[in-house]
Amino acid sequence: MNAGRMRAVRPLSGLSVALMLTVAVAPVGHAQPVHGMREMSGLRLYQGPVHVKQVAGIVDLADTAAMTRLTLVLRNDSAATQAISAGFRGAPPERISVQSRDTNRVVVPVRVERTGSRAGAQTAAFELFPELMSLPASLPPEEVNVLFLLPPGASFLRAKTPMVRDTTSGRIGYRLARKRAYLTRVNIAYTTGRVALEIQKSMVPTVVDRVGPVTVTLVVRNVGSATASSVVLHDDFDPGDFAGEGAEFTLVNGKENDRRLVWSHRLDTLEPNGTATVRYTVRALLPITSVTLSAVTATSGQDLVGVSNRVRLDRLRR
Repeated sequence: MNAGRMRAVRPLSGLSVALMLTVAVAPVGHAQPVHGMREMSGLRLYQGPVHVKQVAGIVDLADTAAMTRLTLVLRNDSAATQAISAGFRGAPPERISVQSRDTNRVVVPVRVERTGSRAGAQTAAFELFPELMSLPASLPPEEVNVLFLLPPGASFLRAKTPMVRDTTSGRIGYRLARKRAYLTRVNIAYTTGRVALEIQKSMVPTVVDRVGPVTVTLVVRNVGSATASSVVLHDDFDPGDFAGEGAEFTLVNGKENDRRLVWSHRLDTLEPNGTATVRYTVRALLPITSVTLSAVTATSGQDLVGVSNRVRLDRLRR
């Protein structure tokens, strides 16, 4: 392994991947075509005069239907009226006409995939990549403004990409707001259980440019309505990068030569609004750069009750 490599660390199956909220975005300073996409992947893009001005709407996560709907506002920059189909990847498009140098809006379906337990942790995945004439749009939406409403009584678990908490509708929601950014798949993780843990993970140093100890700090807060008991925190690392000593560390052999260094720690109880701070130390075996580490997960029995942020180790100092 080289110090300058760029490699994504895979979390353990069944821990953090399925219930992370992830928003894949590629922000751009101006509305530019996707230079290089065609050359890199052979992907055909829509290159016409219509582009997506706005993606907007409200998504009610209490609705368990396989489709939801959002509004696309389209702008036509040409001198002629354009008849076009518009929609999101994986869902049926709608036909719309846009007058010359004007805008028009259309409500289109969005495909939803749900996993988890209705009585506990759940994830809802939304495909939010716009397509025009059944082709990926070559320009990013000028604006994205989508409010995701939690089911009544549910608690939000994690957003990898920041969303803003919003209660203007009278219910707890989280607003996804972006300017000139490509969106792909959005995964919302939440729980309807009475125990919900907010976990903030940090590491010192954030630049691992030499062999030596790295301290991991977890700040765990119970944002649910019931006392958390017998909670087990899990973290995992690539054993080629990190080592750990003590009874809380275990080397686990997964499928296809996937070996992980697993850390586990038990929290006996945590009252509602209570906070616990947990620290542990791993040893870096070599300089590590441009790596995003796994999220910490919290389980109570068979239920997932919390997911942390993922920490990215910065580039090496020059």
